[in-house]
Amino acid sequence: MDSAASSSDIKSIHKATAVLLFLASSHEGRTFTEIREALGIGKSTAHRFLATLENNGLVRRTRDDGRYYLGLVALRIGVAAGNQLELRKSIRPFLTELTQRTGETSNLVVLDGTKPVFIDNVESTNTLRIYSRVGRHTSPYATSAGKALLAYQSPTYVEEVLASEAFERRTERTIVSREVFLAELERVRRQGFAVDDEEGELGARCVGAPIINGPGIALAAISISGPSARVSQQRVPELARIVVEVAEHAQRALGIHPTQPAFPPMHAKGATPEQEY
Repeated sequence: MDSAASSSDIKSIHKATAVLLFLASSHEGRTFTEIREALGIGKSTAHRFLATLENNGLVRRTRDDGRYYLGLVALRIGVAAGNQLELRKSIRPFLTELTQRTGETSNLVVLDGTKPVFIDNVESTNTLRIYSRVGRHTSPYATSAGKALLAYQSPTYVEEVLASEAFERRTERTIVSREVFLAELERVRRQGFAVDDEEGELGARCVGAPIINGPGIALAAISISGPSARVSQQRVPELARIVVEVAEHAQRALGIHPTQPAFPPMHAKGATPEQEY
């Protein structure tokens, strides 16, 4: 990337963020002049930024007096952030329980558009452990949490994810076939948990389970991640039982009483998932 262009992009992001924060500081909106003077930017720059933000739904301008307010997209982002923070607060005790019972790092993952994203974790106390950075997007097909989330979504949404995702072979175990992946989601729904069997990274194995809302859609997933030497294939059934149990405890704590979704089969005829655990 060109360094000058990169620097310009960063400055633009800072200015756009400043505009949004300035608008967020008032319930009565801001005039064009107030925005320009408060941020110390010229008329043409202010017009350009506000027009771009307005076109993307982050800012709206009233027709009567021309004052600027935060737009509906900004509201959606704020609501989503608030929901995620509340979810983190509610699920954190269960992540702690999961790490204590398994000895491995536990994770809380939600969907951000078509990508799973880590929003919380509790690290293992073992010297050798797997760590996932909060805020990092991850693979929907090479992680147990990603599989657990997608297995409990509508077929339409899954197709949207598949259309936006290029299967990348990360290890020799990575699923790179659409048909095999859809069959894998069927298996996850049958058994109630998902496994990343060194599919995202050699030497790391993960077990995840969904947190289901009332209509039977996964609103989040919890998982444990550890070195494959400790999270052995022989230990997967035991760990899966714990992860599913903790996920169910979390659902009840949230006041959720899910019903099983009646989604039709998603995989092509003849596609078979790997051997079940």
